[in-house]
Amino acid sequence: MGIVTFFLIVSSLQDAYAVTCSEPQLSMCDCEGTVIDCISRGLDAIPNNIPSDTTALNLAGNSITAIDANSLSGLTSLVSLNLNRNSISNIEADAFIDILSLKLIFLESNMLTTVSANIFGTTTNIKLLVLTNNPLECCTMINLFEWASNQTDEFNMAGSCVDFNTTTEFRQFNSSNCSFPVDGQWGSWSKPTCSVTCGNGIGSRHRTCDSPEPSEDGKDCVGPRIETSLCNL
Repeated sequence: MGIVTFFLIVSSLQDAYAVTCSEPQLSMCDCEGTVIDCISRGLDAIPNNIPSDTTALNLAGNSITAIDANSLSGLTSLVSLNLNRNSISNIEADAFIDILSLKLIFLESNMLTTVSANIFGTTTNIKLLVLTNNPLECCTMINLFEWASNQTDEFNMAGSCVDFNTTTEFRQFNSSNCSFPVDGQWGSWSKPTCSVTCGNGIGSRHRTCDSPEPSEDGKDCVGPRIETSLCNL
């Protein structure tokens, strides 16, 4: 099913039954049928109390910075969500969970550096996810690419990401090129030794940051390499 067909579906729902813009945060929006248009209204967050029978929600051209887990809860009839041209840098886990009617998500021209598959539930009917013109980092999105590969042939995800300083279209990205930081972990302490063979002395033991060693800009081990204490033989 093509994008044009989806827009026709959304348009056909406008006259099904009307939603109202009576909520204070929606008073600046336009409502027609079950479609709410809040484009370029200066919003800095997704409005509260959006009617549950809304089928299309246009929030493009605002200053929204995040999609919280509960921002869209209860919108069980939502088919199309347009959040293009905002300042969104974070989408919380489960942001789109249980919105089984949702088919179109537009997130073009935001500030997303990564998107995870955990924004969706285990069951979804998403057909189009638009992520173009975001500063996305390919290797942080592997689980989203895996999720996308398990969707039906009707699903399309549009956008590009940065792969080793090169902008790569989603369909051309190869996750096998990714490397990830490995933080160092301490190995076992050595057997304690004493500085003298008889009487009071200084005992010591040591360990090495090699289980594993830090690599790919991973963090070094935290804590002392050597410990000392009094010993008596």
